[in-house]
Amino acid sequence: MATQSMDTPLPSGDSMRGFTFALSAYLLWGVLPFYMKAVAHIPTGEVIAHRIIWSVPVAAAILVWLGRTADIRTALATPRTLAMAALTAALISINWGIYIWAIASDRAVETALGYYINPLFSIFLAAVLLGERLTRAQWAAIALAVLAVAVLTWDSGGLPWVSEAIVKVAIDGEERMSVAEGHGPVNALDIALRKDLGKYQSEIADLELADFKVRILNGGTEAITRVLIESHDATGARWWTVGVSENIIDASFQALMDSIVFKLMKNREMAGLVAAE
Repeated sequence: MATQSMDTPLPSGDSMRGFTFALSAYLLWGVLPFYMKAVAHIPTGEVIAHRIIWSVPVAAAILVWLGRTADIRTALATPRTLAMAALTAALISINWGIYIWAIASDRAVETALGYYINPLFSIFLAAVLLGERLTRAQWAAIALAVLAVAVLTWDSGGLPWVSEAIVKVAIDGEERMSVAEGHGPVNALDIALRKDLGKYQSEIADLELADFKVRILNGGTEAITRVLIESHDATGARWWTVGVSENIIDASFQALMDSIVFKLMKNREMAGLVAAE
């Protein structure tokens, strides 16, 4: 009696259909940031709520079209299926909450990096938990995806971590507090500092953080952090400031404040030259 080997490849129909669905989903996700940016003024929770509410009639219509309405009754009668559905819904809500917030916060590059990593993680789970074997072509595709992740990570300056900075400054005896999120502590501090400087705000409107470098000196328990900030403005001028401290926050604050002070002094010098003419 003939036996079928376990290594016999499965029919390609389901694979091609799955590939088509996956490709369509990723194409939609690729253009979705344009829509999400257009509704960035709406709170994230409200956007998620609309997605949940409007997904119900759409999903119901698809089930009716496929003739699978009986699956709903079966799922509702199975506690394990309900529990898995609730867990899945919670995870998807968290995923979408982060996605919507990231687009609204001008972090589309980090979002793209996350969605590049996502299929790699899925393949890892399939190989480890399900014991699936990959062909040479599949390994080549994975290598390209890993290369894309590496390029995006290098270009963005690191993995997509989010930092929040709260800055309180006193201007002419009046205290002002700003809160901002950024890619790392230096970026978050820079955004928070330039949010509200009172009467000086218009003078630093064109001030931008071009680049920064962090270096740890005298490693060990007595380590010192040095932060080098590169700034520029609309005139094309560039300047560098340095902050040194025992921690990166103080060092970054020193360098960023010196950059703002230099910008203000530069504006006054230019104003003086114009007046002299």
